[in-house]
Amino acid sequence: MDNVIGSYTEWQPLETALVGRVNHDVKINMSDRVQYDKREYTKIFDETDRYLDDLSDLIKSFGVNVERPKPSSVLNFSYGIKDIEFRSDEDTNRTFISNFDVDFTKHPIGVRDLITCIDNKIIEFNSIDNIRHFESTAYYGNLLKYFDRGAEWISMPKNPWLEFSHDETNYMYFEAANIYKCGNDLFVTVAETGNQKGLEWLKRTLPNFTINVADKIYNHIDGMFSIIKPGLLLSALPKEVLPKKLQSWDMIKLDTKVFERPDLIDEYSQDTDFDNTMLDANVFSINEQTVLISANDKDLIDKFKKYNVEAIPVPFKHRHFFNQGLHCLVLDLKRKGPMEDYFG
Repeated sequence: MDNVIGSYTEWQPLETALVGRVNHDVKINMSDRVQYDKREYTKIFDETDRYLDDLSDLIKSFGVNVERPKPSSVLNFSYGIKDIEFRSDEDTNRTFISNFDVDFTKHPIGVRDLITCIDNKIIEFNSIDNIRHFESTAYYGNLLKYFDRGAEWISMPKNPWLEFSHDETNYMYFEAANIYKCGNDLFVTVAETGNQKGLEWLKRTLPNFTINVADKIYNHIDGMFSIIKPGLLLSALPKEVLPKKLQSWDMIKLDTKVFERPDLIDEYSQDTDFDNTMLDANVFSINEQTVLISANDKDLIDKFKKYNVEAIPVPFKHRHFFNQGLHCLVLDLKRKGPMEDYFG
């Protein structure tokens, strides 16, 4: 039976994609934690809504089916999660629920962060950040139909954690954006947004793939480099920092100026790992010949042309506010093409 969902690379022909939505409920739940004028947030959220609509239309123009979570799903997943904690009573041997301490969830616009689709599997991961504990539920309505059509749905065991913790013994966490697909090879990062238990779970979940750990790279791997097509990379990093299998490939070099911070920083509504995220390296491919890049990097267009790749600049005014690039914002639900060995 043919796969109903998934992709084996980040560049094979795109058939179906998922683009998220802004969670406007965030600004309601911020209450007095935020020192900034909520009207500024409203403006940022509204403009980002329009941007995600435009991005969806652009991807559709290539003949790709684009799915979006329903607005009701995005709003509903942020309610009903306060005051939840799994607590055991030794006297009665019963488990109680109280005091989880999640004021609100972050925006489900980084659709790639907690879910990946590969080899006819929907794989759901855990974030180390408890604010994101329920985030992927915003996409369940989009994903269930693929399960009904025969896809597997595998979820990493949830952690009843109480706070942000790098506990290697009791918790299992690994974010989907730590994974970069390259045929039967997966390049992954572990530091910061994953741990060894999460890595071992990934290996057991995908035993037919070779897992290559990029031990010199931290956090989400797509914030450091992108594979444009076999033999071609995009990054600002020196090659010796990249996984060894990729070091012989050609690379379009980015300027390190991409390390930027927004004027407005609020840890409760943003991904604030600015030191480990190069948004200009975070590009999204329609196919081997077409890639969406940041509008800040129009100088890259000619560099891509030398490799017969059309680079289409896409503006995202608030990318540094959300710390999200194009690859973060789009999840490839289905790409056409088999699993191949690019290093054999």
